[in-house]
Amino acid sequence: APVNLYISPDPADTTRYVVNVTQGGLGMPDRDFYLLDNDKMRALRAAYVGHVANMLTLAGETNAQARAAALLAFETEIAKASWAREDSSDATKTYKKMTIAELQKATPGFDFGTYIKAIGAASASDVLISQPSAFTGEARLIGRTPQAVLNDYLLVRLLDTSAPYLARNFVDAKFAFH
Repeated sequence: APVNLYISPDPADTTRYVVNVTQGGLGMPDRDFYLLDNDKMRALRAAYVGHVANMLTLAGETNAQARAAALLAFETEIAKASWAREDSSDATKTYKKMTIAELQKATPGFDFGTYIKAIGAASASDVLISQPSAFTGEARLIGRTPQAVLNDYLLVRLLDTSAPYLARNFVDAKFAFH
Protein backbone atom coordinates (compact mmCIF):
# COMPACT_ATOMS: atom_id res chain seq x y z
CA ALA A 1 0.00 0.00 0.00
CA PRO A 2 1.13 3.57 -0.39
CA VAL A 3 1.06 3.87 3.40
CA ASN A 4 2.16 1.70 6.30
CA LEU A 5 -0.22 1.04 9.18
CA TYR A 6 0.47 -0.68 12.46
CA ILE A 7 -0.82 -0.62 16.01
CA SER A 8 1.39 0.20 18.97
CA PRO A 9 1.25 1.97 22.33
CA ASP A 10 0.70 5.71 22.03
CA PRO A 11 4.05 7.38 22.87
CA ALA A 12 2.17 10.13 24.75
CA ASP A 13 0.00 7.66 26.70
CA THR A 14 1.43 4.15 26.80
CA THR A 15 -1.69 2.84 28.56
CA ARG A 16 -3.55 2.91 25.25
CA TYR A 17 -2.91 1.63 21.77
CA VAL A 18 -3.17 3.73 18.64
CA VAL A 19 -3.18 3.11 14.89
CA ASN A 20 0.04 4.51 13.44
CA VAL A 21 0.15 5.67 9.84
CA THR A 22 3.58 6.19 8.30
CA GLN A 23 4.64 7.02 4.78
CA GLY A 24 5.42 4.18 2.46
CA GLY A 25 4.70 3.12 -1.05
CA LEU A 26 8.15 3.11 -2.55
CA GLY A 27 9.59 0.07 -4.26
CA MET A 28 13.12 1.28 -3.63
CA PRO A 29 14.45 1.89 -0.12
CA ASP A 30 14.22 5.66 0.19
CA ARG A 31 12.94 8.83 -1.47
CA ASP A 32 16.52 9.76 -2.43
CA PHE A 33 16.66 6.83 -4.85
CA TYR A 34 13.98 8.64 -6.86
CA LEU A 35 15.02 12.25 -6.37
CA LEU A 36 18.82 12.48 -6.33
CA ASP A 37 20.21 13.34 -9.73
CA ASN A 38 23.51 11.55 -10.04
CA ASP A 39 24.85 8.69 -12.15
CA LYS A 40 24.42 6.10 -9.40
CA MET A 41 20.77 6.92 -8.74
CA ARG A 42 19.92 7.21 -12.44
CA ALA A 43 21.41 3.73 -12.93
CA LEU A 44 19.42 2.37 -9.98
CA ARG A 45 16.21 3.88 -11.36
CA ALA A 46 16.89 2.28 -14.75
CA ALA A 47 17.54 -1.05 -13.03
CA TYR A 48 14.31 -0.64 -11.06
CA VAL A 49 12.30 -0.08 -14.25
CA GLY A 50 13.90 -3.23 -15.64
CA HIS A 51 13.00 -5.14 -12.48
CA VAL A 52 9.38 -3.94 -12.55
CA ALA A 53 9.08 -4.78 -16.26
CA ASN A 54 10.52 -8.23 -15.56
CA MET A 55 8.05 -8.88 -12.73
CA LEU A 56 5.14 -7.81 -14.94
CA THR A 57 6.39 -10.02 -17.78
CA LEU A 58 6.81 -12.99 -15.45
CA ALA A 59 3.19 -12.46 -14.37
CA GLY A 60 2.07 -12.69 -18.01
CA GLU A 61 1.38 -8.98 -18.42
CA THR A 62 1.87 -7.16 -21.72
CA ASN A 63 3.49 -3.80 -22.49
CA ALA A 64 5.65 -4.25 -19.40
CA GLN A 65 8.35 -1.68 -20.19
CA ALA A 66 5.93 1.22 -20.67
CA ARG A 67 3.94 0.20 -17.60
CA ALA A 68 7.14 -0.02 -15.56
CA ALA A 69 8.11 3.49 -16.66
CA ALA A 70 4.67 4.77 -15.62
CA LEU A 71 5.09 3.07 -12.26
CA LEU A 72 8.46 4.76 -11.73
CA ALA A 73 6.85 8.11 -12.53
CA PHE A 74 4.08 7.41 -10.00
CA GLU A 75 6.53 6.36 -7.29
CA THR A 76 8.69 9.42 -8.03
CA GLU A 77 5.67 11.57 -7.23
CA ILE A 78 5.20 9.62 -3.97
CA ALA A 79 8.88 10.29 -3.21
CA LYS A 80 8.37 14.02 -3.78
CA ALA A 81 5.59 14.02 -1.19
CA SER A 82 7.59 11.88 1.26
CA TRP A 83 9.54 13.27 4.16
CA ALA A 84 13.33 13.04 4.33
CA ARG A 85 14.87 10.63 6.84
CA GLU A 86 15.97 13.45 9.13
CA ASP A 87 12.43 14.78 9.47
CA SER A 88 10.94 11.29 9.77
CA SER A 89 13.29 10.57 12.68
CA ASP A 90 12.18 13.62 14.69
CA ALA A 91 9.80 12.39 17.41
CA THR A 92 8.22 15.82 17.81
CA LYS A 93 7.59 16.37 14.10
CA THR A 94 6.19 12.87 13.62
CA TYR A 95 3.65 12.96 16.47
CA LYS A 96 0.38 14.23 15.00
CA LYS A 97 -2.77 12.68 16.43
CA MET A 98 -5.95 13.05 14.38
CA THR A 99 -9.42 11.65 14.41
CA ILE A 100 -10.34 9.47 11.46
CA ALA A 101 -12.60 12.30 10.23
CA GLU A 102 -9.72 14.81 10.42
CA LEU A 103 -7.45 12.43 8.53
CA GLN A 104 -10.13 11.89 5.89
CA LYS A 105 -10.54 15.65 5.44
CA ALA A 106 -6.75 16.11 5.14
CA THR A 107 -6.38 13.39 2.50
CA PRO A 108 -8.84 14.00 -0.34
CA GLY A 109 -8.44 11.29 -2.94
CA PHE A 110 -7.79 8.43 -0.52
CA ASP A 111 -10.51 6.95 1.67
CA PHE A 112 -8.58 6.38 4.90
CA GLY A 113 -11.80 5.71 6.83
CA THR A 114 -12.62 2.69 4.71
CA TYR A 115 -8.98 1.59 4.62
CA ILE A 116 -8.64 1.65 8.42
CA LYS A 117 -11.88 -0.33 8.78
CA ALA A 118 -10.68 -2.84 6.18
CA ILE A 119 -7.51 -3.58 8.15
CA GLY A 120 -9.61 -4.42 11.21
CA ALA A 121 -9.19 -1.21 13.20
CA ALA A 122 -12.77 0.04 12.86
CA SER A 123 -12.96 0.79 16.59
CA ALA A 124 -10.06 3.26 16.42
CA SER A 125 -11.17 6.74 17.41
CA ASP A 126 -7.98 8.42 16.33
CA VAL A 127 -4.73 7.73 14.53
CA LEU A 128 -1.15 8.85 14.91
CA ILE A 129 0.13 10.34 11.66
CA SER A 130 3.91 10.40 11.31
CA GLN A 131 4.26 12.55 8.18
CA PRO A 132 1.01 14.52 7.74
CA SER A 133 2.00 16.50 4.65
CA ALA A 134 3.19 13.31 2.93
CA PHE A 135 -0.29 11.82 3.23
CA THR A 136 -1.97 14.92 1.89
CA GLY A 137 0.35 14.83 -1.13
CA GLU A 138 -0.05 11.09 -1.66
CA ALA A 139 -3.83 11.26 -1.38
CA ARG A 140 -3.97 13.98 -4.04
CA LEU A 141 -1.64 11.92 -6.22
CA ILE A 142 -3.77 8.80 -5.86
CA GLY A 143 -6.89 10.81 -6.66
CA ARG A 144 -5.45 12.00 -10.00
CA THR A 145 -3.56 8.86 -11.05
CA PRO A 146 -5.14 6.68 -13.76
CA GLN A 147 -6.66 3.48 -12.39
CA ALA A 148 -4.45 1.35 -14.65
CA VAL A 149 -1.30 2.78 -13.02
CA LEU A 150 -2.74 2.20 -9.53
CA ASN A 151 -3.60 -1.38 -10.50
CA ASP A 152 -0.06 -1.95 -11.79
CA TYR A 153 1.36 -0.41 -8.63
CA LEU A 154 -0.61 -2.82 -6.44
CA LEU A 155 0.20 -5.77 -8.71
CA VAL A 156 3.94 -5.09 -8.63
CA ARG A 157 3.95 -4.54 -4.86
CA LEU A 158 2.10 -7.86 -4.47
CA LEU A 159 4.46 -9.70 -6.82
CA ASP A 160 7.56 -8.26 -5.18
CA THR A 161 6.34 -9.05 -1.67
CA SER A 162 5.13 -12.52 -2.62
CA ALA A 163 8.11 -13.43 -4.80
CA PRO A 164 9.68 -15.79 -2.22
CA TYR A 165 6.51 -17.91 -2.36
CA LEU A 166 6.12 -17.93 -6.13
CA ALA A 167 7.94 -19.82 -8.88
CA ARG A 168 11.73 -19.80 -8.88
CA ASN A 169 11.91 -17.17 -11.64
CA PHE A 170 10.14 -14.67 -9.34
CA VAL A 171 12.52 -15.51 -6.49
CA ASP A 172 15.52 -15.03 -8.78
CA ALA A 173 14.17 -11.77 -10.22
CA LYS A 174 13.58 -10.26 -6.78
CA PHE A 175 17.00 -11.37 -5.57
CA ALA A 176 18.73 -10.02 -8.68
CA PHE A 177 17.36 -6.53 -8.09
CA HIS A 178 17.17 -6.28 -4.32
